[in-house]
Amino acid sequence: MRCVEHEISEGFFVDMHWSISKSKGVIKLNNLIPLDVLYLADHNAGVVGGIWLEHHKEFVRFISKFNPKSVLEIGGAHGILSREIKKLSKII
Repeated sequence: MRCVEHEISEGFFVDMHWSISKSKGVIKLNNLIPLDVLYLADHNAGVVGGIWLEHHKEFVRFISKFNPKSVLEIGGAHGILSREIKKLSKII
């Protein structure tokens, strides 16, 4: 998932494969694409629109079902996930 200036038909597509460790409480993305492809273009607009905000809130509802004790948000410069999960759970 990234922002590009070309048509979607010219895009680079890879299936996402996830794994979940129930004993460790970790969800991870497998088969990562190369970083030079992932970060080909900057997309930090500094704001999160309504659709992304709803996505983050829905993701937080999913995460909180597992009663996490702590959450590490990687790449969340806006901190929305951490703020939202604190509303539902006591986390570190």
